[in-house]
Amino acid sequence: MAFPIEHQRTGVCEYSYTVTKDLSLGGVKILSDKFVPKGRSLRVKLNLVKKVFNFKTEVAWCSKARFSDRYYLGCKFTEVPQDYDSHYRKFLTGINQ
Repeated sequence: MAFPIEHQRTGVCEYSYTVTKDLSLGGVKILSDKFVPKGRSLRVKLNLVKKVFNFKTEVAWCSKARFSDRYYLGCKFTEVPQDYDSHYRKFLTGINQ
C-alpha cells in the first residue's frame, strides 16, 4: 500500500514529494528522484489518510530502482511524534491484519 510522503533534507529548504513503498514500526522505504547518501538526515511528512505524521529520519541505505532513474531509500526513524504509539503503531497493526 502506497501513501503520499514529503521529505526534506534537514536544514535545506528543498522538498520532494513521492510515495511510500513500505512502512514499518522502525522506518519507511520511499521512492526518490535523487540519490541520497547513507547517514543523511531527512525530515519526513507521512500522510496516512486521516492523520499526518512528522518524523526525523536517517537514511540507512539507498539503492537504484531497477529499470528506472529513481532510487529507493530506507529511512530509519530517529525521532517520532508524541502520538506515535497511540496512532501510528495502531494504524500499522490495522493494515497488517
